[in-house]
Amino acid sequence: MKAALYESMKALPTCLPNPPVGAVITHNNIIIGKGFTQEYGGKHAEIMAIENAKEITLLNECNIYITLEPCCFYGKTPPCVDSIIKYNFKKVFVGMIDSHSKNNGNGVDKLRAKNIDTCVGLLKEEIENFLLKYLWSN
Repeated sequence: MKAALYESMKALPTCLPNPPVGAVITHNNIIIGKGFTQEYGGKHAEIMAIENAKEITLLNECNIYITLEPCCFYGKTPPCVDSIIKYNFKKVFVGMIDSHSKNNGNGVDKLRAKNIDTCVGLLKEEIENFLLKYLWSN
């Protein structure tokens, strides 16, 4: 998750007003893909990590670490949670729940409803200290 937090810092300032999110994909504890939120309206961290993964056919054997709960609603991009479900990741680690009114636990609920093992709160305090000032206020 520390690597995902480092990725999220690379998103600034071009991702704004979206929050700077980072994602890292591991296979057998080796990073095979990473990404961060692109310019406003561009791809989110999870999608960048998937696209940058060295071997996309292995994703169902991989863990993904995401600093902020994956979005579960359509905005300027499709919901990231749908791609995580599509590739059937083995386990999803989420640093913190997204306080956006359209997300707020719904992304995690959708993953769990599809029987994807999802762990919330890994490095939560460190991630919150970085992300809170960038989150939506609604």
